[in-house]
Amino acid sequence: MMFFKKIAYHDFEGIGISAEEGKRLVSNLGKDKFCVILRNHGLLVGGRSIAEAFMNLYFLETACRTQVLSMSTGAPIIQPSEQPISVFLNTLEQLKQKNGFASFFASLMRMIDGMDSSYRD
Repeated sequence: MMFFKKIAYHDFEGIGISAEEGKRLVSNLGKDKFCVILRNHGLLVGGRSIAEAFMNLYFLETACRTQVLSMSTGAPIIQPSEQPISVFLNTLEQLKQKNGFASFFASLMRMIDGMDSSYRD
């Protein structure tokens, strides 16, 4: 639900090294979206911080995986109405304003450091 009306799409154009493709990506993204599904290629996300961008990528990848698994069952996908989505998005924005993503991201970093902090070298 956190990606409701927040995902843009971009067709695959080969290796993305041209400034012109960068302009098209920005155009696809627009002003109100923070995630792009690169068709036949992958995901691209943004955020107001590294923590928020990481969480957007984590949850978008999880949502994509869940959708593919759900679709593979052949059962109809039940879509929630806009009212509960709106309530959810308001709650999520309040969490973001309280820096909730930063706290979660910091806890993940501590967990990774506990396993192996050599990536910091």
